[in-house]
Amino acid sequence: MSDIQVASRYAKSIFELASEKGVLEATAADFKLIQQVCSQNRDFVVMLENPIIGIDKKWGIIKSIFEGKISELAMTFLNVVTSKNREEHIQSISAAFEEQYNEANGVVKAQLTTTVALEASQLTQFEAFALKESKAKSVQLETAVDDALIGGYILRIGDQLIDNSVKSRLAKLRQSLLAKV
Repeated sequence: MSDIQVASRYAKSIFELASEKGVLEATAADFKLIQQVCSQNRDFVVMLENPIIGIDKKWGIIKSIFEGKISELAMTFLNVVTSKNREEHIQSISAAFEEQYNEANGVVKAQLTTTVALEASQLTQFEAFALKESKAKSVQLETAVDDALIGGYILRIGDQLIDNSVKSRLAKLRQSLLAKV
């Protein structure tokens, strides 16, 4: 079974269980923390993926990192995942859970890349634009700075890409000039 299928099934299970128990918001926060730990600590992910390290040792490390920081439900879930030898999927499970949570709550993720950091008022305008374009209930806007754009911005809303950068305009101009030659 592929990583995506495993992640989707486990995420669906914990999503439904948390929803039944009325702790969906808390569980979403737990999985956000799990995803954050995975994305910020490459050694942790490498340890999870290492087949030489035993299950007991992996569970001990997971427990020492998350115990007291996430709910009992999330800890039990991590224990089940680890005991089923699926611990290498923890990062993708947490990402799949976040996707399912966002979809259920009408939240869309948007990534904004600009040449300079923007002020709060400008970010609010981009959030409003992304909200209008996506027709979602709310938007999670992530920002990045990339000097290579020269000017303008690139906004990705879900699967939609809006490239208003000087770099892409110059590339299009170059292509049209080369096509005429």
